[in-house]
Amino acid sequence: MIDIPYDSPMIHYAGRWTDSGSYISSNWQGSQIRFKVIGTLNLKINATVTSGVNFASVNIDGGPTNILNFPTSGATSVSIAIPNSAEHEIVMRLGSMPTSQWNGTTYTRLTSISVDDGGALLSWGASGPLRTAFIGDSWMATQHDWPQFIDLLTYNPYPISFGGATASALNNQYPSLNSSGSPAVDPSFEAVVIGAGVNDYNAGVSLTSFKASLAALIDKVRINTPEAPVILLQAPRNIGAGKNYDQYGAVLSELAAEKYNTHAVLITDSEWASYTWSDDAHLSYQSRLDYADYVESRLAVILSPGSSAYSLYMRTKRGTISIPLKAQNGELPPNSVPICTPRGNFYIELSPAGSQNEELRINTERGSFSIANGNE
Repeated sequence: MIDIPYDSPMIHYAGRWTDSGSYISSNWQGSQIRFKVIGTLNLKINATVTSGVNFASVNIDGGPTNILNFPTSGATSVSIAIPNSAEHEIVMRLGSMPTSQWNGTTYTRLTSISVDDGGALLSWGASGPLRTAFIGDSWMATQHDWPQFIDLLTYNPYPISFGGATASALNNQYPSLNSSGSPAVDPSFEAVVIGAGVNDYNAGVSLTSFKASLAALIDKVRINTPEAPVILLQAPRNIGAGKNYDQYGAVLSELAAEKYNTHAVLITDSEWASYTWSDDAHLSYQSRLDYADYVESRLAVILSPGSSAYSLYMRTKRGTISIPLKAQNGELPPNSVPICTPRGNFYIELSPAGSQNEELRINTERGSFSIANGNE
C-alpha cells in the first residue's frame, strides 16, 4: 500500500486540530477529516490513540455512518472497505471521548492515510465560503451528528462539540482545548450555530442557569466573531417530555431578542412528529439528513446577503448603512420586524393594510414614535 502523509494538501481538516510537525492531533469530538480517493478498494487510517478514544465514524459519499472501532491504545491502523475503485468522498469524524478529554491526555494523532498501490487521494476542492461553527453536544458530534450532512461547499462546517455537554460545560470550556487552559485559535466565522439544552433539561438545570450559561457563551463567541449571526437551535424534543422543554425554547427566544444578531430556531410539535429517532435523544440516519436540510433552509434565510427583505437600508450624507433584520426561526413575523444593532435593539411595527390608522411605529429602548401614512 501507499502511505500518504497527514499534511498532504489533498486532506482537508475541519474543526480544532494541532499540527506538531510529525502528526496532527485533536481531542475534540466531531473534528473532521475530509478527502477523496480513487483507484483503491482498501483504505487505512494510521493513527496513535489513547484508551479514552474508542471509535471514529465514517461516511462514504454521504451514505450511512460506519463505525471504526480502535482496537487498543497506542499506534493503530483502522481499515475502511471502499465499494469500488471509482472516485469516492470520505468524511471521518472523531468519536466518543469521555469528559476526561479535557485533561489533555485523550487524543487522536493522525500520521498518514494508506491506499492500494495505484490508488490516490484527490483534492477535496474549494471549501464553502461560509465557514460555520457548530457548537454543541453529542447531538452535533460523533456518530449522532447531523452537521456532517450540511452542504460542505456552501457552509464549510467547523465542529466544536462534545457529548454530554450542558450549556454550562460548553461555556466553561470555550474556547480552551482542554482543562489545562490551552487556548484554541479558531478562525472568524461567517455564522455560529449553537445547539445546547438536551443535557440541561434532562439533568434539571434551572432555566436561569441555562440562560446565563448560553448568554456567556455567546459573549465569548463574539470576541472572535463580532458581527456574524449566532443561531440558537432548540434541542431534540424526544427526550424533553415533562421536562420544561417549551420553557427552554422560550429562553432561546429571549436571548435572540436581547443579543446582537442572534436568532432562535424553534421546532413545533407537528414538525418534530415527522422525525424518527435512534434513541431518546438522537435522530435516525434519515432524520439527520432531513434536519440538516431544515437547518440549511433557516441558514439560507438568515444569511441572505443584501436581500432587501432582510436588510434595512438607510441613506445618509456619508454613505449607505445596512442593518440586518432579525427574524424568528429565520422567518419574518407578520407586521413586526425586530432589528438588532451593536448599540441596542429596536422594533418596527407595521399596521395591517386597510386599518383605520395606518402607520409605521418604531419602538426603541428610550421610547416609541410613529410615522403616519401620508399621501404625496
